[in-house]
Amino acid sequence: EIIELSCVLLDAHSLEVRGEFQAYVRPTEHPLLDPFCVELTGIEQAQVDTAAPLGEVLERLDGWLRGRGALPARPDCSLLPVTWTDWDLKV
Repeated sequence: EIIELSCVLLDAHSLEVRGEFQAYVRPTEHPLLDPFCVELTGIEQAQVDTAAPLGEVLERLDGWLRGRGALPARPDCSLLPVTWTDWDLKV
């Protein structure tokens, strides 16, 4: 379950950082973080307890991307997806 959503917007040509987005997400399926999760992420229970649910955070991310001209996708706008580790890509 997603408990944090982070994004770095890079110019794919220069690799220059164009902006950063970060928000905690309130978990709904498993609202109590287990010790492994806290140890792995450093995210505390209080941080997710006061966070918005995923739908609201995704709306904020969408607005953030649109505000920076990253959405809707355009041929003249090259984006580069970036992740901290391959752990983030496991689905």
